[in-house]
Order: sequence, then structure tokens, then C-alpha cells
Amino acid sequence: MHGTRRRRLPESSFRNERLSDGGFTFVEILVSLLLVSVLGLVIWSGLDRGENLVRRTFRGTADAVRILQLDTALRKAAGRVRVPYWETGPEVEAAEYSLRVSWLDGQALQYLSLERRGGLLAVGFSTEEPEGLFGPFDEIALGLMTGPDGTASGILVAVVGGAAGISGGGPIELQARFGGQPLRTGRSE
Repeated sequence: MHGTRRRRLPESSFRNERLSDGGFTFVEILVSLLLVSVLGLVIWSGLDRGENLVRRTFRGTADAVRILQLDTALRKAAGRVRVPYWETGPEVEAAEYSLRVSWLDGQALQYLSLERRGGLLAVGFSTEEPEGLFGPFDEIALGLMTGPDGTASGILVAVVGGAAGISGGGPIELQARFGGQPLRTGRSE
């Protein structure tokens, strides 16, 4: 009987063999899943912030382009108002939502018109040319630039906000002088 006896391995060596099989325990798998999940959340929030930054940048660029287009149109339109030297200034009709200035292209009966339509600004002419619509803006204020003698020397347009929210939220003031007149500061109306 002595020869048939089985020899028992110590428990510690049995455990060591079992752990070194190359597998993972359930706890190790749970910890690794938790770490991967946390890493995924961090990456996802970073991508979300990046996407929001890109959207804000595109909106800001679109706002800047709209303001630049409006400024260019106002300067071209105001430059076409040419008052002859024998006249004191253009005839101006100002209402709450509109502004009309005579002497477009040096003709007394032709005029430049600015009109607020809801949140849009319409820049038009008495000629057959199509009008330009700019906006949308939350607020639009129309006025005139005047010289020291009180005569109108240009147009003044202030816009605030808009669908895309112009940066800063404050008014952006655009000035455009009439053609052939020196730029003077001062405001009226």
C-alpha cells in the first residue's frame, strides 16, 4: 500500500498554477471595463466641447461676414448720393423705421432708401435696381451723420444681435459718408 499512495500537492502551489494559467479574474475584467468607460466619457466630453467651439466659431464668422456685407453695401449706396455744390445738402425723409435721402447719382428726384422690415434692413434705390436685405438683427437704428453746420453728410446704422447673436451683444455702429463729402463726426436723429 505504500507504493499506491498518492502524493498531495501543497495548496499554495495549486493556487499558483491556477493563477498563472493566463486568464483574468472577474474582478480584473470589471476594473478594466470601468477604466475604459471613464476614459470614453472623458474623450466624449472633450469631443463635445470641441464641436461646440467649432459651431461658435462658424457662427461668429457668419456674423462678421454679414456685418461686412452690410457695411460694404451701405458705403456703396451712400457713395452714390452726390449733392451738387450749389445745394446745401440732400433732402432727407426720416420716419421711425425708414430713412430716405435724395440726390442719388446726382439726380434730385432719385433717392436712396433704408427701411427696417421686422428684423431685416432693406437697402434700396428709386431706380429699377433690386434692393438688398440684410439681417436678421434684434434691433436696427437708422440715423444721419451731420457736419458742424448741421447738414447731412452720411448715414448711420446701428445693429444689435441677430439670429446668430453677434458677439458681445452690444450695438455695432456703421457709418457711411455721402459721395464727394469729407467724413465728419456727429449725429442727429
